[in-house]
Amino acid sequence: MSITKYAYGIFLLVAALLVSVIDTSWKGTVLCWFLVMIGILSCFIGRYSKSFWLKNWLNRYF
Repeated sequence: MSITKYAYGIFLLVAALLVSVIDTSWKGTVLCWFLVMIGILSCFIGRYSKSFWLKNWLNRYF
């Protein structure tokens, strides 16, 4: 199993953890949940898809 499949998701989940520690206001909470949802979606895409259009788009631009 390659860690690169989950790199986007792991990065976003770590960013969400940092945001939740640094910013405890409601804006920080909203940003944290947004990053968590996008991170889980990125892990799902990295795990279950080989030719999914969003994965190809992410690889092209990021």
